[in-house]
Amino acid sequence: MISITNIINRNKKIIIIILILVVGVFFRFYKITEIPPGLYPDEAINGNNALEALKTGEFKIFYPENNGREGLFINLQAVSLWFFGNNAWALRVVSGFFGTLTILGFFLLVYELFRNYNHTVEKETKESVTFDTFLPHGLWVATLSSFFLATSYWHINFSRIGFRAIMVPFFLAFGFYFLLKVFRTGKILTAVLTGIFIGLGFHTYIAFRLVPLILIFVSGWKLWQWHKAQPTTHNLQPTTKTCVSCIIVLFLLITFVVALPIGWYFLNHPEDFMGRQSQVSIFSSENPLKEFAISNIKTLGMFNVRGDCNQRHNFNCEPELFWPVGILFLAGVYYSFSRIWRWMKNSFSKTPNGISVFPHLFIMVWFLVMMLPSTLTKEGIPHAIRSIGLIVPVFIFAGLGSSFLLHQLFYRFHLFYDGKERLNHEHWRVRRGAVIFIAFFIIFAVVNTYDTYFKKFSGHAKTYFEFSTGLYRIGEYMASSPREINKYIIVNMDGVNVNGVPMPAQTVMFLTDSYRETSRKEKNIFYILPGVLGLIDKKKQSIIILLNPFDKDLVQEIREKFPEFKILPPEAEFYVFQNF
Repeated sequence: MISITNIINRNKKIIIIILILVVGVFFRFYKITEIPPGLYPDEAINGNNALEALKTGEFKIFYPENNGREGLFINLQAVSLWFFGNNAWALRVVSGFFGTLTILGFFLLVYELFRNYNHTVEKETKESVTFDTFLPHGLWVATLSSFFLATSYWHINFSRIGFRAIMVPFFLAFGFYFLLKVFRTGKILTAVLTGIFIGLGFHTYIAFRLVPLILIFVSGWKLWQWHKAQPTTHNLQPTTKTCVSCIIVLFLLITFVVALPIGWYFLNHPEDFMGRQSQVSIFSSENPLKEFAISNIKTLGMFNVRGDCNQRHNFNCEPELFWPVGILFLAGVYYSFSRIWRWMKNSFSKTPNGISVFPHLFIMVWFLVMMLPSTLTKEGIPHAIRSIGLIVPVFIFAGLGSSFLLHQLFYRFHLFYDGKERLNHEHWRVRRGAVIFIAFFIIFAVVNTYDTYFKKFSGHAKTYFEFSTGLYRIGEYMASSPREINKYIIVNMDGVNVNGVPMPAQTVMFLTDSYRETSRKEKNIFYILPGVLGLIDKKKQSIIILLNPFDKDLVQEIREKFPEFKILPPEAEFYVFQNF
């Protein structure tokens, strides 16, 4: 008879990832229709482009408005809008979908990276003892890293906002998972999947364009290791039948084909290639080296000292990592540095080198490369979105840190067990205490994230304004107004012009479906600037609303020019003028 214990042991990985995904789904979809409130114009323009694509059938590779955005995410949002209608949450569930699946890809990547990791220590007797005796190292690091990611405010926040950057860690995790797997298995299908995921990554966000630097390292390392394993004489057989150079050529070819549409677009529209990045680059400052140093210091400090102060990106300038996870992150960085240093010392002294160093070099290179999208800019640093490619290596470091500290605990209390000796009562008590502590930490992390996001963040006054909730209420009001009445929205707020109208109007346009000129005419919606109030037709039944109701001078001007218009009791925080 098969026992439940045996079933659990055989399906350990599946059970773990399901439990973590349940936590991840909860944090990414709970109250998604309510939190965050409102709809920021940068999200709204995605929705407007998506609605326009649905009506015209023109789904673009790149949408040039608002400093330019790759089209993949917007086109997927169009599918969501087709199903659910033009609601803010319909834009955001796409982010939730990518955020949740990132946890799965992340778990697979970390487990693949450390599946055969050689993690040994020496007891006082100088006897080599394997840490994996109790816990398979790859499974341990993958489990804790994935849990940290699932409960990370940083990742949860962008999984609930309609920004395309959330796709970066998704395609990075799956792309490099398949890449590492194909080097191990040599399967053609895996190489094809590698090329598809990495190629699609170039259709996501500017930060992904630096990924080739990581690919060069991984491919170069694997090619070097493969070359070393080849026979030195014709009488010897190669140690592996996998043709690494063939794998590299195949996945790069697939990557090139998949990324070709966006590459071809930029080739024909070079002005769109850098877009917003060129405006905030350190190279546009008087002292680029100084700005680069400052950006690096602030970016490195964002994990444990001071995070992004933009309320849409982070809560109240708090560090991007929950403080215990931040400590584990530092422990993981220290551990990786120590392994790399020992490997380098052994290599230079030509000592037999049994250290598994590739995983540490890999995540270290990844971390340094994906810092560049943030550190090469000078505005809004630290910047949680530009640093979004760091999410994967940061939480791998945190998982490694937890493994390293647990290893130290086992070493100190001699809790290694080789299957022959029994643990005494004292050892069992320490192990039981460790298990209880880990369980307490898991509960503590979940409760802290829930409290921070769903209570502190959602109820904070800055959150209300940073997500343009006032504009959202105006959009709802205008959408519910009779079609035959003229509706004038005075855009008395600054922003990048999109089709001649400042960006803040995008929120109202999305909710009223009035982005296109033809839609505005059908619904009698007019977007005008403060200086052209003469365009308002007094003879027809009309409604006038200001996007910024705090402009008292403009309110007074409207009262004087249109005395026949009465002011309705304020709906939320905006003025409503009407002549009927």
